[in-house]
Amino acid sequence: MSMETDPEMLEMLERRPEAESATRVRGHIAYMHDEMWFYDDNGRRVDSELRHCTLCGRKPVWCEYCNDDHDACLGHVPGKMDACCGHGHSEYKYALTRYDLAT
Repeated sequence: MSMETDPEMLEMLERRPEAESATRVRGHIAYMHDEMWFYDDNGRRVDSELRHCTLCGRKPVWCEYCNDDHDACLGHVPGKMDACCGHGHSEYKYALTRYDLAT
């Protein structure tokens, strides 16, 4: 499933004409407007609050090794630049290496 086929995101895009794009942040629907991301449920900027995972209910954990936060269920994934558990939406799971971004 992608944004184009995710019924919740499609509904949000219809309801919010200002939304330029949409995604999920730890399972929560978010939209982009004026180059900033906002949560759909309360309109707050994504970078203003650290939310829990919609699947396990845990907040991200800080990783001393790479100075970044990670999904609590995954923690630090060696050899990966970024990873996501999908937060209850398995079609959104991913793990990226720096090589993945260059191709």
